Amino acid sequence: MKRPLTLAVTCYLLLSIVLAAACNRAPRQPVSVRPPALELAQRAENLWMQGNYDQAAKLYLEIVNRNENGIEPALAGLALLYLQPDNPGRDATAARSYLLRLLSHPASRYRHLAETLVSMLDQIEEANRTLRAQQQTIGLLEAEIERLKNVELPRQAQTLSAMLDELEKARKNLRAQEQTIKQLQAEIERLKKIDLRRR
Repeated sequence: MKRPLTLAVTCYLLLSIVLAAACNRAPRQPVSVRPPALELAQRAENLWMQGNYDQAAKLYLEIVNRNENGIEPALAGLALLYLQPDNPGRDATAARSYLLRLLSHPASRYRHLAETLVSMLDQIEEANRTLRAQQQTIGLLEAEIERLKNVELPRQAQTLSAMLDELEKARKNLRAQEQTIKQLQAEIERLKKIDLRRR
């Protein structure tokens, strides 16, 4: 009766030794430890505050590419980062694309901010298009004025006067558009400050 028990204990010990040896010989895979999204977001925000925009953007993009929890604050962070006035890599188009991605999250707490900023970016782009068109008109009018100065000026005085009036109107419109752009940019800055305080 003792013999089967001794045999069972001996087999158990041998099996334990063989398994332990096999485990020690198996190649170990390195464990990849990735910081959680919240930690990455905090590091990104700290880099942003230090003016290290490229590194902050890389961390935000890492969060976005993981597609984990925290993607919405990272998208908002990227958008605001690319709208930052002193960011040398400022890019309103990139900011707009991140805001649009943020809008694809209907329950996001950043939805209102994203809607507001997209609307403001659209208004700024429209104002810039109008401004460019007006600058082109001003250039054409100035060229025409110069041409008229060299051709029978007395006979063209009335036409010249009307063109000068048109030029003045275009300049006033240009100044008004520039003022609108400044107001919109100031509003974006105000909203960014509000968003930063909420964090």
